[in-house]
Amino acid sequence: MHHLAGLDPSFTSLVVDLERYMEIIKKLKDALDITDSDIEFVAEYIVLARSLAESIDSGCSDNLGAAVAALDEKPYI
Repeated sequence: MHHLAGLDPSFTSLVVDLERYMEIIKKLKDALDITDSDIEFVAEYIVLARSLAESIDSGCSDNLGAAVAALDEKPYI
């Protein structure tokens, strides 16, 4: 847990970037030929990444385990 919390950039910073990129992609989805279902699919993973980041920031290994378990249930991208 300590190792994950000390990464630079942090997981939280990476998630913020992913959320920012998602907002850009939503605005350009027609030009990029991206469907709403594609956006929803990626958004689910961003929510899971946010859970991982919050677990790491809180230092709660139980929450981290739950976040990893939820991610394990998803198919690989």
